[in-house]
Amino acid sequence: GELQKVFSMPLGVNEIPLADMTTAYQTLLTGKIYKCADGDWNEPCIIQEIKDRDGRTLFVNSTESKRVLSDTVTAQIGIMLRSVFVHGTARSQLDNITLNSPDGKTKLKYPALGKTGTTNDYRNVAFMGAIPTYVPSKNGFALDSVIAVGSYIGFDDNRPLKSGRTRIAGASGGLPQWASF
Repeated sequence: GELQKVFSMPLGVNEIPLADMTTAYQTLLTGKIYKCADGDWNEPCIIQEIKDRDGRTLFVNSTESKRVLSDTVTAQIGIMLRSVFVHGTARSQLDNITLNSPDGKTKLKYPALGKTGTTNDYRNVAFMGAIPTYVPSKNGFALDSVIAVGSYIGFDDNRPLKSGRTRIAGASGGLPQWASF
């Protein structure tokens, strides 16, 4: 989308839709931009496939991609976004993002990545995160294939998310609902 031409742009004064920000995080981690058969480059691919009630596939949305960032850049970004869970504002959810074995006896921490965000005066909060997917050819999880999800909380009339001494920040507002999802 078009960004406002203002001097404070690096400070985050431009409005960016949640879907656009989520797509940007996917690109930062995979190094690729994507195009669905029914869309344009960098548009979110909302529908992957449609099946009828009997399980017959009615529609499959093919996807193509092109690399825009090197593996070196995406690996460094992945390390930074992982550290938000290990050492930063998302550490409250580190032990909650897990994979469980079918019998429930084994529980493994899932390598979630993300970033909390809070605007001035607590008017909006968000959590942008991603989880790597299993890549059979690599026999494991890989950052070049992620599911990126964004979580946002705010009032339609832009009121602050605070009452008395209570303040809702990205870590206490956007993150818990992201982790629950």
